Order: sequence, then C-alpha cells, then structure tokens
Amino acid sequence: MKQSFSMDEKSYIQLLLNSLPHTRKEIVGSKYLGAFVFTFLILSILFVGNLVIHGEITQWKQLLFIFCTVAVFISFAFPFSFQFKNQYLMIGIAVLFVLYLIIISKFIPNLNDRLREGIQTVLSFDNALLYLRVVLSVVLLYIFSWMLSIRIYSRKVF
Repeated sequence: MKQSFSMDEKSYIQLLLNSLPHTRKEIVGSKYLGAFVFTFLILSILFVGNLVIHGEITQWKQLLFIFCTVAVFISFAFPFSFQFKNQYLMIGIAVLFVLYLIIISKFIPNLNDRLREGIQTVLSFDNALLYLRVVLSVVLLYIFSWMLSIRIYSRKVF
C-alpha cells in the first residue's frame, strides 16, 4: 500500500492519470473499490485456508470483524493519503507507533491482553441486530470517507 501512495506523488503518474479519459471521481472510486475487492479476496483466502488447513469453517463474526477493521482503517487512511504527502504520513505513523510503545511500557503494560479480551467479548455477543448496526455504521463511514476523498482529490493541484 505504501508503494501505491508514493507512486501517486510522482508527477508523471499524475500527468498520466489526468490525461486519461477518467475523472478524478473515478480515480478515487477505483482506489476504494480496489481496496474493497482486495479485502474480500483476502477474507476468502483466509476462509478457504482455514477450511483446508484446520478443517474448520471460520466464524462469520470473525470475518465481519476483520472486514470492519480494515474498512475503518481505509476510511481514515485514504483521505489522509490524498491530503498529505507520503513522507508526512510515515512521520505520523512513526509518532503513533512510538506513542503506542510508550503507553504499553509505562502506563498500560497489559494493553494487548485487554484489547484481545475486548475483541473476544465483542465476538461472543449473539445479537445480530448489534452486528447489523456496526456494519451499517462502518459502511456509512466508508461512504463518507469516499465522498471526502473525492472532494480532497478534486481540489488538489498537480
């Protein structure tokens, strides 16, 4: 993914993309649809791999959790990638990682265990309506992010 962001910053890529008979809306849309298709393919591979290797079917809740987590990450990452240069994104990620390391070493040493327990608690719920609400919220966030990215990319000057 880093490669695609850094390639987008090259002037010859922008020249090529803007000279093709595609609108900026279509360029942004292709990134969002591509991310969705790629996530679906990976989840399919995980499902089949778990079935072949372990002989068990992956729970739909786990697949849904992975999908929602990836969709939320994409919803925040893509607008930032359209707004800021790759070097600023890498600095931001490095700062967040250092903050995470400080938090787990100084303040909450068992943060990873707490996160794991929280995820297990969420996955143990049997309320289908709750899952529907979460998926609907994530889809709305994804669509909002898509529209925001279109707005950012259409105003960008290359």
